[in-house]
Parts: sequence; C-alpha cells; structure tokens
Amino acid sequence: MQINLARAELDLEETDHLLHNGRRQLAVMWGAFEPDFETVQADIFRLDAEPDFAVLDQAIDGNPAIARLATTERLSEARRLLARTLAQPDLDLRAGVRYLNDSDDVGLVASLRIPLGSGGRSRAYVNEAEALAAREPLLARDRRLALRATLSGLHQELLHARDRFETYRSRIIPAAEKALADYSHGYDAGRYSLSELSAAQETLLEARIELLSAAAEHHAVRIEIDRLIGAAPDNGVSP
Repeated sequence: MQINLARAELDLEETDHLLHNGRRQLAVMWGAFEPDFETVQADIFRLDAEPDFAVLDQAIDGNPAIARLATTERLSEARRLLARTLAQPDLDLRAGVRYLNDSDDVGLVASLRIPLGSGGRSRAYVNEAEALAAREPLLARDRRLALRATLSGLHQELLHARDRFETYRSRIIPAAEKALADYSHGYDAGRYSLSELSAAQETLLEARIELLSAAAEHHAVRIEIDRLIGAAPDNGVSP
C-alpha cells in the first residue's frame, strides 16, 4: 500500500505539471503568456455525431493544398496558351499606292514579311509549357487521392474511438463499479482481502482513464479531419 501510495503521489505531481503546461498553452492560444484563469469549463464526454464519409469526401476540395494545385493548374494552362501564341510567326503585311513619274502611272505596292526560324526556336518553350500543363492535373489527382486515403483512415479512427467510448461507458465501467461495490461489501464482511479490494479499485480507475482517453482521441481525430477538409471545428463540414 505504501508503494502504491508513492506511485499515486508521483502520478498526481506529473498531472499537476501537465495541468500547468496546459494552462500556459491555452493562454498562448488566446494571445497571452500568463494564464489569467484557474479553471476552464468543458464537457469532454460530449461527442459530436460522426459525419458520413461521403460528406467529408465532398468537402475535401476545401483543403488549401487542393486549392493551390487548382491555381497552379490554371496558371500552367495560361502559360501553355501564351507559348502557343508566341510560337506563331508575326506576319507583317503592308500595302500602298505608288506614283511612277517616268510613265505617269499609279501602281499598287504590297509587301509581306515573314520571320524565318522563329517557330523552331520557340518549339522548346511550347513543349515545356505543354509538359507542365499535362503534369499539373496528374499532381492534383495524386494529391487528392492521398488526401482521400488519409481522410478515410481518420474517419475509421473516429468511428473506432466512438466504439471504445461507448463500450467503456455502457459496459465496462458499470461492470467495474458493480464489482467494486461487491468487493467493498465483501471486504467489510471479511470475505475479501485489502489487496483484492485494491485490485477492484484499480480496475475501475483504469476503465475510467480509458473512457477519458477514448473521448480525447475522438475530439483530436475530429480536429484533424476538420483541418484536412479546411473546415472550422465549430461548424463541421458546413461552408
């Protein structure tokens, strides 16, 4: 019991350090260094409903990486059109009227100037622009597939965290509480030893810690999903 007490005191001290650091980090997020609060009200056990994967998949286009790729694709297409335009030779056509003094005649004069070799010199730039324009849609497709795969994995983790949470809340913790009550009555009656009672208490404590861990994981994964699809955490996938 003394060993368990010492370990519990160490765990409590570590928790105090984590709480202090958590207050500091939260204050920094709110634009201050020193926390001007003691407690923060939150219901970590209130889990929002999980959206369907199809809804998240449609919202993935809001990811900034996808938006940047779309902009790059449009820019590459503009460069390709510009390179094609510059590859066309500039024709210089001129026409006019000339008076001939010797014969007292009037003639129509026309001239056409075509630059030689300009098409060959610009072919390399056209090929480069064509290659870049063809590459960007492939990059956008690969990036979107990678984001969808990541989103699918996070969605499964979200559902798994929900299953863990519900199992501990509805099945494991009630059973552990009932077992602890039975062991407490048995200990008072002399049927169980102190070590058996302590084991029952530890089982319930571990179950409550797992419940808290599942709830925290659910919130953390949901935040990552919101970041991935470019949505604000307070409004889910709504624009």
